[in-house]
Amino acid sequence: RGGSASPKDGLMWLCWQAWDLVVHLLPGVLMLYWHGPPSSRGPFVPAGIAAVAASLPLNILWLWSLGGSLPMQPGGTWAVRRRLWPWGLRLSETNAVYGVEPLLPDGAWAWIYGSHWLVCAVWAACLTLPRDVLLAYSVFMGHGLLWLPFTNAWWTVFLIAVFSSGVGPYFRGIVACCGATTAIGWYGTQMLIPYALPCLLGVWIFEPVERRAPTWVSSRILRLKGSNAVINLFRFGDLFLHFFPTLTAMVLFRGDISRGSALASLPCNLLYLASTRSTKFADTNLIYGVKPEPPAHVWTFIYGSHLAFCGCVFLACCARELVDGAAVA
Repeated sequence: RGGSASPKDGLMWLCWQAWDLVVHLLPGVLMLYWHGPPSSRGPFVPAGIAAVAASLPLNILWLWSLGGSLPMQPGGTWAVRRRLWPWGLRLSETNAVYGVEPLLPDGAWAWIYGSHWLVCAVWAACLTLPRDVLLAYSVFMGHGLLWLPFTNAWWTVFLIAVFSSGVGPYFRGIVACCGATTAIGWYGTQMLIPYALPCLLGVWIFEPVERRAPTWVSSRILRLKGSNAVINLFRFGDLFLHFFPTLTAMVLFRGDISRGSALASLPCNLLYLASTRSTKFADTNLIYGVKPEPPAHVWTFIYGSHLAFCGCVFLACCARELVDGAAVA
């Protein structure tokens, strides 16, 4: 309706929001409280995993059933005409039941269905993974959700490992492995695209100063932009951000690097990427802002080097265990 909303309309809207909390949020919270993942492993874990496996396809089965009840589409194969997902039925056709106007974007439907799978995956992880691994994954994914650099996430787990006595060998091993890959990725990137550090200085230091600092301050600082002396000074300072801390982590926690910690380290960067809602490696630059856009092979190197390093460490640990076992025998 045209014109301004009346107080009565506002009250009605608040009532509907309260009703929505009762219908959707409250039952979900109660079900999580009563039947959520147990705080430790126990006899109910296998049953819980079976429940998660059974829950995973439920929304797709519902969608498939909806496709069977909708009118046939013209043309195409029989599966397309019958809207049998994923061949002929789009997620947005769920709106045939709900009738939302205006139509929701495709991303909204992807979130509705994808969040179901995400919750099932998180639930299964809570049932099966050690707490150390869950904590490390939570840190990396949390930084991804906040669009913070991967180095910030690594620094967080590093400080937790150094100052907290509550974490175990899996967590410390993840810190060591991810520390190595953080250094490899960063310094390898500088070799592939030497303009990376000067550009990041501009994006993270000079541009914010230009936008927010008083003119008499920014004018003096911006004179230093592009100076080789300043860049070399930051290269030296960067040693204390990337090189020495990651080296320290590898030395301190080298005894915690094992087959399990290497395997747990393997998906950390992919979990971080998924948490940023990115669809390809190069989307990571939306966080960093390197200009010109780095070539695709740079991002492949950054993510691939992490996977390769963790995979090699895993294989080396397996080989060492085999050799030690043979020596004992």
